Amino acid sequence: MQATCETVREELVRWGGRVEDLPPACRPHLEECAECREIAAVERRLHRLLSQAPPEPDRELQKSIVSSIGSRPRRPLLAWLPVAAALLIGAVGAIIVGGVPGIGLARLFPGWAGQAPVAIMRAVADWSVALVVVAKAAAASVPFAVRLAAVAAAVGGAVMVGLFARRARRSAGWR
Repeated sequence: MQATCETVREELVRWGGRVEDLPPACRPHLEECAECREIAAVERRLHRLLSQAPPEPDRELQKSIVSSIGSRPRRPLLAWLPVAAALLIGAVGAIIVGGVPGIGLARLFPGWAGQAPVAIMRAVADWSVALVVVAKAAAASVPFAVRLAAVAAAVGGAVMVGLFARRARRSAGWR
């Protein structure tokens, strides 16, 4: 009984393109049909690629990783810190420019109140330029080790403030 292209192709898929594992009835057709030989080669390559695929992920390892991540204490207050900083900067800007009625610094300049925001911006820009010049001069004249020590002291101070704040939070309330 001669096998058809359809049955040979089904057997090639079943056996991963390995011709030696095909039923004996399919082998004569494979010798005659070029398309089926090409499909056998493609199936062999596909079977080889699939055998080199990475193994299935370890579900227990995934569960332990997810559970360890989920058990960390959350700090919702810390997440709102950038938002609070942005609001504070916006509020200070509104107060300086006069965006809040009656409390703006612009009202302190009665003669040129309309130009106060521009004048304040220029003053801030002048101060920022002065600070940049001072920083560059300090960088040129102060040795690197001293600058590094200053940065380390600043970071150490910030860490100490954080530690003391955490310690105070854990202690009994202020009375």
